[in-house]
Amino acid sequence: MNKIYKGNTLRRLPEKRYESLLKTYGDEQATLENEIMEIESVVEKYNDDNERIERFIKLVERYTDF
Repeated sequence: MNKIYKGNTLRRLPEKRYESLLKTYGDEQATLENEIMEIESVVEKYNDDNERIERFIKLVERYTDF
């Protein structure tokens, strides 16, 4: 991104190309942010399920260990 900005400020990069690259960068960043939220949601669900499983195992052990 810095190279794109420098290229634009030094007029080595045409304005249309700069805008196109900037839009592409922005779209990619938004996509990655959405993926991060989805992955965090999956990890949170996994951790919740893991906690429930651990509680169930402790309960089973308590009743099988008379």
